[in-house]
Amino acid sequence: MVNFRFHLVSLTGVFLALAVGIVLGASVVNSGAVDGLRGQLGSVKEDVSRVDQQNDSLRRDLAAWGEFSKKAAPGILAGRLQGAPVLVAAVRGIDTEPVKDLLDDLEAADARVLATVWLEPKMQLDSPADVRALAVVLGLGSQDPEAVRQALFTRLADEIVTTAAAGPSLPTTLAGAPDGAATTLAGVTTTTVAVAPRGGVLATLSSLGFVTIDEPQRGSFDTNLPLPAGTRFVVASGDGADVADPIGAIALVKAVVAASSTSSRVVAVEPGKPAQGRDPEVRSRFIGPLRGSGEDVDNRVSTVNNIEDFRGRIAAVLALVDLGAGRVGHYGAGSGADRLVPESG
Repeated sequence: MVNFRFHLVSLTGVFLALAVGIVLGASVVNSGAVDGLRGQLGSVKEDVSRVDQQNDSLRRDLAAWGEFSKKAAPGILAGRLQGAPVLVAAVRGIDTEPVKDLLDDLEAADARVLATVWLEPKMQLDSPADVRALAVVLGLGSQDPEAVRQALFTRLADEIVTTAAAGPSLPTTLAGAPDGAATTLAGVTTTTVAVAPRGGVLATLSSLGFVTIDEPQRGSFDTNLPLPAGTRFVVASGDGADVADPIGAIALVKAVVAASSTSSRVVAVEPGKPAQGRDPEVRSRFIGPLRGSGEDVDNRVSTVNNIEDFRGRIAAVLALVDLGAGRVGHYGAGSGADRLVPESG
């Protein structure tokens, strides 16, 4: 006769067997999973090693191309811009190294680099005092920042594009307007600033800290003298610009285009940042919107969006060469570029 003790022992044996089976099965499964994970980890390590080797190779290639560009530029570019006057305008805050490298390449191309004009943060006109000062300089009765900014770039573009004789530079301590009358704009004293004479805007902007003018590597730049006839312009902006677009470099380009009648005088350039690691590519912060500004700009202004690269700087120099023949184009990397470099290259 089967009693309760027999049932208890039997049930205990069944559950014990199940427990042992589960433990043994789990051990087998875990062992297989661990082996699989070890294999995957080994494969990942091999992939990482290959990527590191490729990155090392790319870094060596990049360094070699950089060295090549420095040594090859004089031979490749020599005489391309023989004596052509070039004025460079750049917005403070962008990467300065590509701009400096471009200046070296312009010198290598035998261009007559007149100066580099840096648009300083004050050009943003965030301060009411800066707005009032420029309103007086331009002889305006308005203190609306947009109206003052538009008048400023129009007047500045007209000054640098035309060859009218420039007036004397104005110190910031001149008393009153040229006719001796005190300024009437609220918040501006007669000992702060006076109306700039025709041809004196750039000098006045420099004296007030709205722009900084870097002298050329060879010779000097006198704001009291008119720019040479046929001067070509390079305008540089991009990521990090202290004077944001569209009120910064784009506004200046459009003003120069408007002042240039039907001629093509401007090459707009931008240093980009290639993708690196998890950081995405940064490009066309300035050139992208400029290329979409309409036919007046697209058909009159050449653009290059990769002057951080030697190929982009070559394109910028050759685009300046093409301006002499009335040819424009859009060059560089990514969308909106017609070619890597002008065909004349």
